[in-house]
Amino acid sequence: MGSKDVAEMYQRDTKMALKISLAAMLIDDLDRIRENLLLWYLTIIKAFKFQHVITLAYTTMPEIIEPMLTAEEYACIKPILLLNQTVLGN
Repeated sequence: MGSKDVAEMYQRDTKMALKISLAAMLIDDLDRIRENLLLWYLTIIKAFKFQHVITLAYTTMPEIIEPMLTAEEYACIKPILLLNQTVLGN
């Protein structure tokens, strides 16, 4: 795997995880996202030894996303961002 392949895979997987996380937030099902997607994704991250990259991405994601949203929008999305950060960022 070249660095381009890794970067593309990281971008694809991060977008997918964020989209699914947002869908889980909309239907108010954070337990399922944690038990299914996030733990599966964590297994993949560890298998490819991406933990340091993912930790950085998911610990900085809330502060990157917050300025893009209104206070009300951010209040809605904050719980899922923190859940992602807790599961994937540690």
